Amino acid sequence: MKKYGIMILALLACGAVKATQDATLTQREVRDPRQLEVILEANATDAESRLADIEAGTGIADITVDNATVTNDLTVGDKAGQAGTVAVRDGTIDTFTINAAGMVDIGTWGYTGEHVGLVDDGSGNTVPGFGQYNEVKTEIAGGKVLAAKYTRLLVSSNQVNDVSFLGHESQLRLRDANLANGTHAGLWAYAEQSGTSVLSGNGTFDAIDATVESADTFTVGATEQVTGITLDSSVGASASIAGAANFSAAYIKSNGKDWFNGIYITGCDNDILLDGGATIDQSAADTLTFTEDNIAADGAFTATSYEGVVAATLVAGAAAGATAVQPADVWGAPTATPSPATLVNTVGIQAKTAAGGDLSEFRLIRVWTSETSMGAASTNNIETLVLSTGTAVDTVVAHADYRYVTATDGSAVATITGSATGTNYVMLSDGSSISATAITFVP
Repeated sequence: MKKYGIMILALLACGAVKATQDATLTQREVRDPRQLEVILEANATDAESRLADIEAGTGIADITVDNATVTNDLTVGDKAGQAGTVAVRDGTIDTFTINAAGMVDIGTWGYTGEHVGLVDDGSGNTVPGFGQYNEVKTEIAGGKVLAAKYTRLLVSSNQVNDVSFLGHESQLRLRDANLANGTHAGLWAYAEQSGTSVLSGNGTFDAIDATVESADTFTVGATEQVTGITLDSSVGASASIAGAANFSAAYIKSNGKDWFNGIYITGCDNDILLDGGATIDQSAADTLTFTEDNIAADGAFTATSYEGVVAATLVAGAAAGATAVQPADVWGAPTATPSPATLVNTVGIQAKTAAGGDLSEFRLIRVWTSETSMGAASTNNIETLVLSTGTAVDTVVAHADYRYVTATDGSAVATITGSATGTNYVMLSDGSSISATAITFVP
């Protein structure tokens, strides 16, 4: 008889049946829907009559049809707490209301019984909840993922390893529950590739793509903000978080191929803006600019240099002074460039920086000749040693050993005359740096 009740509803909704019979029909009396149709049409002109009670089993309780200009109620349900009404106006369903009390348990946050429980039924690795507040009150087996879609997920029971809890498009809350390893997130964004795939045509492969667009007529105040993603933390100031824990607003991790760009910034006036107003910008292709007068390092700070610049290590607490020492301020070993001609060898002398460049300032050097590399001053096979372009200081050994002030660019010329063909050595000393260069005398 239940299908007959459905047919009656359809006839009432489309206006095909005019209820003019005032009677009580039992399930036993109406066996064929065509018999009911004949009975209804018997007094079709009597607008004041009504089809009162149709006992059609447990599926339909009462159907009451009044004048076509009056809203009518159809009471549906056979269980306590599931009753409802269908209002029919002019042969058309006007409203449909169901009392859902007792069907689901939904309420506001913070009260017992507000959430629909999610349980591990062993049917798969994913336990989803849809369209309501979901709560996990029991310990879930490892390897499970519990996700609440479009709503909220509450975990109120301690959990084991390898269980993940995801509050999709909403939130994840813990209430007196301990979590172990796994992914636990209020919003989980996941991009995965498998099989054979090609990314081309300037396409992107992003777990989250946040885009903000506006027209030129958009106005933003000085204290307002426009961002693609806002990361806000309200973790309690007294919360206990271990120093080695990953506690960060943004966490970038690679489980396979390392990221070519961990963070890539383009098209911005300020690459990085810090909360105190300082900025970090790559102002040119080879220049990184910090807009802050003081840059402090907590503990030992080691600067590794490139392009021949010496590395400097500053001990904690040490100060470099108002002007940091530059490589050009530190001298290295001077160089000698021989130019042999007959028994005369003209040697160009140049003081050098620690980086190997020319030291452009006055230098006090010592020049001597010897029979061996790094040997003592000797006049054996040496007739004369004459220095020029600078200023002599004193003579240590005549014709062999002198102290001399270079020209302003750190240069000098030593003209050495030999007594016979052969090889001698010229030594140059600039401070503690000494270099030895072989000089030859040709016939």
